Amino acid sequence: MPGTRRVQATPSATGRKVIASRRGSRPARPCASRPLDRPPPPPSLEFRLVVACCGWPASEARDAEIRALAAQAPVWPAVLALVARHRVAGLVRAALAAAGVAPPREAERRLAMETLDIRRQNLRNAAETVRLQARFDAAGIPAVFFKGTTLGQQAYASQDLKHSKDIDVIVPPEHLRRAAALLEEDGYLLWQPRERLDDAQWRQTLLLGKEVALCAPDSDLQVELHWRLARHPRLLAGLDANAATVEVDLPGFGRARAFAPEDLFACLCVHGTSHAWARLKWLADLQALVAGHDAEALRALHRHAGGLGVGAFATVALELCRRLWGLDLPDELTAEIAARPRLRRLVELSLQGLQCEEPHLGWVGRLELKLLVAREHGYLGSQLWRASIGHVEPIAWPLPRPLHGLYILTRLPLFLWRRATRTPFAPPPPTRRSAQSGRHGSAAQPAEPSRTTPPAM
Repeated sequence: MPGTRRVQATPSATGRKVIASRRGSRPARPCASRPLDRPPPPPSLEFRLVVACCGWPASEARDAEIRALAAQAPVWPAVLALVARHRVAGLVRAALAAAGVAPPREAERRLAMETLDIRRQNLRNAAETVRLQARFDAAGIPAVFFKGTTLGQQAYASQDLKHSKDIDVIVPPEHLRRAAALLEEDGYLLWQPRERLDDAQWRQTLLLGKEVALCAPDSDLQVELHWRLARHPRLLAGLDANAATVEVDLPGFGRARAFAPEDLFACLCVHGTSHAWARLKWLADLQALVAGHDAEALRALHRHAGGLGVGAFATVALELCRRLWGLDLPDELTAEIAARPRLRRLVELSLQGLQCEEPHLGWVGRLELKLLVAREHGYLGSQLWRASIGHVEPIAWPLPRPLHGLYILTRLPLFLWRRATRTPFAPPPPTRRSAQSGRHGSAAQPAEPSRTTPPAM
């Protein structure tokens, strides 16, 4: 590549320690939440390089920052580990190429392979998204697609950059079982919360959950079928399958309906903050969506999120974009963060989550985050109740609502039993072999896109 400098792969002494720690026999552990009085450690060179590569859109300032960081001899195995952990291979490879930085050959090979996998999966998901839109429309089921390939097109105008594993679609709750039945007719199998649900379990799932997951074993496609966007009904109230939508063109396949940008922004803020922004790709997608917005446009997005009951989520998300990519926030949002300790703690927890080796904070950090969000939005009591009864046991053994308190007595013993026996809380997705006896319906298979050449850099 003309004008491209190849970066040396020889690790420094610090780099050798990083590599040695990653080769240890013990699996990486989730981060423990850090006390308020202990400052977080500075981000590593490798993390700062990956963050810089995820900035959007491309600019000379971004490219110069990438070149400066790459010149400091990052440990490329650690960079690749972060790229895989945060699922940002497409963004990182494209940004390195734009900046004229050539990583070592093995790192470039790995990035190229992961980028090709992203493109292949996105094309498959795009084709299936358009097919499902037509399928639901024909059945008279309102359906809106969000995240996934539609978000990739809205944020990046490309299917080569955003990692997308499954297809997220929301339907009205009264159409949920019919939508699931249509997917099963097409060869999908119910996967989460359980492989089979009777009538009582479906009712409990609708009451306590927000989505079910189905998988097509013959094609490895996964669909998350939502009827609400947040587990607590107070959040994003009114944003559902009947909301205003936009038509998103998925080049080569057709169109699908997606949320309007202001609704999509609020949805992404809730999803990311609820998971402590554990994957950088979620924040990168949100930053790309708001890139180019001036202060007044950001105010409008924040006001809209506040109208949906998720203003604190939006404040945290925008502050994270400011810290990582220098997003210029309106003064009142910066002042809001400074004046509210709970919001600052949510930001710090999210920064910790981003730098963890594993994509979560551990159960203590997750519980703290959920309680902080609940206090901020005024539903702490119901959040404590939901946390105490869980959602696994109520769906496995449905009881009438007045008896839900009995789940408190069973949750701890069952949790300890699962830990002792290493029983997973959710079943793995069905495989082709395991699905042979479980499949029903005619299993019409979606078309496999043939465009699998790697994107040009």
